[in-house]
Amino acid sequence: MVVVIGDYGRYAAIRDWHEGDIQRRPLRPADPAVLTGIKGWMAGTASVHGERVLAVGLTYLFGEGDCPHCGATFEVAAQREHSRPAEPDPWAVQVT
Repeated sequence: MVVVIGDYGRYAAIRDWHEGDIQRRPLRPADPAVLTGIKGWMAGTASVHGERVLAVGLTYLFGEGDCPHCGATFEVAAQREHSRPAEPDPWAVQVT
């Protein structure tokens, strides 16, 4: 599954090597008026400084989507945090 927020749209989809993004499901933005903490600060700062595209994108980042495979609802930012690659272990021995 991929999540797209940008010039090509705002959706979750299955990425197929030959067909591109299939089974697209639109993301639902968060209401900027109810964002609190760092989320509210980020959206508010972008808005105050006239960064409309960024401010709108952040509402989708802090919003929800539905998995195109199973239909489960997920929080976009939380899913991104959950699925990010593991940080490299700085103490690991690297063999070259």
